Formats: sequence, C-alpha cells, structure tokens
Amino acid sequence: MFEALWTAIDIELPYWLDARTWTGYLVIFAITFATFYFTNVRKHDKKKSDDDGEDGEEETPDPPRNFTLSQLAAFTGTPPEAENEDTPPIYLSVKGVVYDVSSGSDFYGPGGGYAMFTGKECGMALAKMSFDLELLNNFQFDDLNFGEKETLNDWIVKFRDFKNYPIVGRVKEPPASADAILSKEEVKKWDGSQPPTEDEPIPRIVVGAGIYYYDCSYGGCPFYGPGGPYNVMAGEDATWALAKMEVGKVARCDLTEKERGVLDGWIKVFERKYVRIGRTGNEVIKDSQS
Repeated sequence: MFEALWTAIDIELPYWLDARTWTGYLVIFAITFATFYFTNVRKHDKKKSDDDGEDGEEETPDPPRNFTLSQLAAFTGTPPEAENEDTPPIYLSVKGVVYDVSSGSDFYGPGGGYAMFTGKECGMALAKMSFDLELLNNFQFDDLNFGEKETLNDWIVKFRDFKNYPIVGRVKEPPASADAILSKEEVKKWDGSQPPTEDEPIPRIVVGAGIYYYDCSYGGCPFYGPGGPYNVMAGEDATWALAKMEVGKVARCDLTEKERGVLDGWIKVFERKYVRIGRTGNEVIKDSQS
C-alpha cells in the first residue's frame, strides 16, 4: 500500500508543482496525511485494541458480598506460599464497609505505612488517628466524640469519593448460634432477590446442605445470587440436588453410597467458604457436620 502511495507521489508530484495550483498543495497534504495516518494512528489504535483484549470488554466485577472478620483477614495483598495461587487483593473495612484499596498498594500493601489496617476493620483507628492495635476490628463507634466522628466521616468521604476505592462488600459477623431449625417458608424468602435493608444491605442467600443452612452471601454471590448459575438452589434445601449433582429442585430420597460421598464433598466446601445460620432438620451424613 505504501509503495502505491509513493508511486503516486513520484508520478503526480511534478505535474502538480508545475501547475502551481492550490489543488496541488491540497493533494500533497492529503497524501502526506494518509501516509502518517496509516503508519502511526492505525498502528496505535491496533495496539490499544490488543491491550484491551480481543473483544474490548472489561471484566465484570463480582457483586458486593458479606465478610466475616476472619474472611476479611485473608485480603492483605500478601503473596501466597503456593506458586499456583494468585496474590489476593487488598481490602480493609471502614465502619463496616469493605473497600478494595489495591490501587493504593504503596500505602496499604505489604510494607506500606498503613499495612496494619488491611484485612481488618479500621474505622475506630482512623477516627482517633491512632495505630493502636486494640482499635482494630472494633465497632464501638458510639463511643467516639464529636470530633472523632467528624474525622471518621472525612476518611469515608476520602475513600469513597476522592480515592474512588471500589466498595466490595460489608463486614457482618455470623449469628452466635446456628442450632435453631429454620422453616422452609422462612428460608424461601432468602434467595438473594429480597430488597436491601439497613440491617442487611447485602441480602442473605441461603442454601441448605446436609443438616445446616448456609448463608452464601459470604463469597458465593456470583454462583448462588440472582443471575448466578445455581440461584435455583437459593432459598431451598439443596441437599439432594447437590448429592445427585443436579441443578434444580430434587425431592428427598434415599442416597447411594456414591451420592453420600458427593454430598460430603459439597458440605466440606460449604463449611470452608460460607456461614452456618441454622439447621435444616435433616439427619443426612450428620457426622460430616458435627
């Protein structure tokens, strides 16, 4: 293509210079601009497209989730010991709201001046402008004086509006006891589609597995929440569906030894990732959840 452009210049340039017309100068300018465009602009656009990915689409972030304090503690940006594991992002909580501060890793990442705050609730420490460890994971905000409350609000505005740190969830400690048997009618309304409330800004997503119901809003929103591939199990006792590896409602039935083994594997996943909130009333492989 470039050879054709320069051939045109070589053939036509003498004619247009002899003509000494404004049209000639315009043609020269057009040819020069075309050469610049194809050698620079198009190359830059192609590189940008490659950097953005083949389809140019950004990865969709996960919906906000609930965190226990022990779950939050894992998000400090510290590289894992295992080589096949990814380095976690850097999260911290301010008055129960969890922010992703990974873009501020120089401050909050390992070795940073505020690294002690990561993976923790640090609102009280920020309000008092203190590095006292006893103020971390402390939610006694009513004990703050007026000036401290104003300071805390300033930090919240900074995180939310000036730094634009993404909000990834809320800190919500699990119930003190999960021994109460929950009714199917009660559980059915906890499928993640219920409107947020002041007490539950991130709705519960409850799934039954074995003898317990679990709240999957603690990390399982992309899977069991609205629009997730397993949302049909939310608000249900999914014990038999999990055992039979079926997505949908499965009636209670006898399980084979193999199906019990599959269910046992699922229960171990739920025990590791989610939070018990009550009992199903089932007595299926009780030993796995004792």
